[in-house]
Amino acid sequence: MSNKEWLLSEEFSDYREAEIEAGYDIIKGILHNDVKPDYLKGAMDMLRAIVRLPETKAGSDEEKEIAKTLRIQATKAIEMKILREALNVDE
Repeated sequence: MSNKEWLLSEEFSDYREAEIEAGYDIIKGILHNDVKPDYLKGAMDMLRAIVRLPETKAGSDEEKEIAKTLRIQATKAIEMKILREALNVDE
């Protein structure tokens, strides 16, 4: 499987979505004061790595553009989830 195929694969998308959801759950705990500060650093490092993972695998210019788009999409999804949680607004 090429990097491009991998970046666009449903399997990779599902994996990233699950990892981002796990990171969001940690952030949600922070918003509700359920998480200790030392745990927060590890969680944020993990979430940052997952969001940037496509960029570490991209080789060609086309793959880098796809990876950038995936990073932007993931970041927007996390921002919206955090904002909705902070404002206590359901989707």
